[in-house]
Amino acid sequence: MFLAIDNRRMIRQPHTIEVVPYDHVQGFTADQRPMVMPGSPYSVINCTWGRTLTYQDVMIELRRLRANQGVHAITFEPMRGQRQITINAYMGEARETHVGYTHGGKIVDASFTIPFIQVDTPVYLYPMRLQLRGIIAVTSPFCFHPAPAAGRIFGIEGWIRNLGAGAGQTRVQVRNNDRALDYLSTPGDFINAAPANHRLQNAVLDTDLDFDKGHRIDANVTTIPAGGLSADATVTLWCWVFHP
Repeated sequence: MFLAIDNRRMIRQPHTIEVVPYDHVQGFTADQRPMVMPGSPYSVINCTWGRTLTYQDVMIELRRLRANQGVHAITFEPMRGQRQITINAYMGEARETHVGYTHGGKIVDASFTIPFIQVDTPVYLYPMRLQLRGIIAVTSPFCFHPAPAAGRIFGIEGWIRNLGAGAGQTRVQVRNNDRALDYLSTPGDFINAAPANHRLQNAVLDTDLDFDKGHRIDANVTTIPAGGLSADATVTLWCWVFHP
């Protein structure tokens, strides 16, 4: 993990960093018709520390960096080895989570989470998640996501629950259906081979990565393992999205 406040790297790095967009709000109109109000276009960055780092030590370091006062440039990476992201955010109140997980799946107890809440910027961070639910088959598109506003992709990652049976891989291409444009110069693979690696591999972004509001972003499955049965994958596109 990587976390820096105003370009000053923390000594006590968090165990996990999660980007959480705001949910839509459901309600009713005056005449009792159902309605959905869009949530905030910004994100919350949840940073979790485990038992190897005490709450007091982490808070002392955050106070030294003045993170608990005003708005700061928060630099982080959503997953180890990914491109670093910088947003404007302020520090929220810490909360105990008791049980947390590292990205390796290990349990850390007595953990606590500190949120960094994004504030008004010319663009906002948006994790566009393409959910490939159930048994995966060769289909174009297997699933899709409408773009909430105009923006640009700058990173990609993915995870799959079941790698499948037999040799081969579940290969995914991300495509803008409205522009007839593939976003990956090299498609991403979930490879069924030892040692097991459930993360997306080989995916390389192309150079033209823009999209407009309402464009349909597809996850196309082009190959599956010889015995099939790969299942339940999520491909996340990290995007800068402009105000709609």
